[in-house]
Amino acid sequence: MQNQLKDKALVLHSIRWKESSKILTLFIRSKGVDKVIARSAYKPNHPFGGRLEALNLLEVVISQKQSRSLQILQEAEVLDGFPVLRKDLTRQPYALAILELIKQTLGEQHSDQIFFDFTVHIIKNLATADHPEILFIYYLLKLSSFLGFKPALHNCWECGKTDLQGTSYFSVEKGAIFCSGCGEGLELLSALHKDQLYFLQRLQTFPHKKIVDFPIPLPAGINYIALLTRFLGFHLEQPIHINALSLL
Repeated sequence: MQNQLKDKALVLHSIRWKESSKILTLFIRSKGVDKVIARSAYKPNHPFGGRLEALNLLEVVISQKQSRSLQILQEAEVLDGFPVLRKDLTRQPYALAILELIKQTLGEQHSDQIFFDFTVHIIKNLATADHPEILFIYYLLKLSSFLGFKPALHNCWECGKTDLQGTSYFSVEKGAIFCSGCGEGLELLSALHKDQLYFLQRLQTFPHKKIVDFPIPLPAGINYIALLTRFLGFHLEQPIHINALSLL
């Protein structure tokens, strides 16, 4: 039985298929990540021309049939092409990195309209944020929570101590903080100074609608993105590769 799905979708990736078609990986608001085929997309004057580029936010109509391995994209209208991000090479890589994260970590089983809207909100705000790197770190924290791996950052996992002075340690394996006394002998630990830990604590709980006004500068000394992607990859049991950030 055939039916139609009309919904919002982010274009994550596209590849050419045969002479004139495209296979798209979409993040669909009500469905999660799925692949569709856009037939004849490369033909001259086709309505899809220019609409199926990665990062475009679309309103799509998809013809669905259970017996097909690839569903068919019938219509696509651009809701937002994020032109400011496309022109700014200090911001665009963070938006493309979010697409890479979604493609590697989410699937149809992760359909969630609230998280889709949150993702679009973060991408839009990358265009105006003074510190887009902080928004990307925020997205990594929230993606971890959405996938069920929320880092426990507010007290020592072992002794429960909350007043963490000096150096504490984040365990990639446990997804938790250990004080200097309890972290001895554990593997996969990353040292965090007090200001670095406080930054992550505040960022994790900050309201997403106000995230462009996050008041704390990024403390130097560690690579927060590398730490959180390593944490995600460990718990998903697969490496996470973010190639877009090499453009910075």
